[in-house]
Amino acid sequence: MSDFTLADGRELTFNLDEMNYGQWLGMFDPKESDERSDKTLARVVGLTSKELKSLSFLEYKKLFAAFLKKTREPLTDPNA
Repeated sequence: MSDFTLADGRELTFNLDEMNYGQWLGMFDPKESDERSDKTLARVVGLTSKELKSLSFLEYKKLFAAFLKKTREPLTDPNA
């Protein structure tokens, strides 16, 4: 089951194993470059940085909201 569907119909499944804890923290650190944060997000959601940056503003915001939701509840099995 996908985590997000783009307007063009592509279904994305977020792979949180593509990001380490430091990269997660860096996404919210004002000292971290936007470029590096974008690369982390793109890798997790299965897009290239270019594809991520080509999304419309609203689609990006929806994608990021879905990403945040996934990171709040990353384990489907509480014993995992």
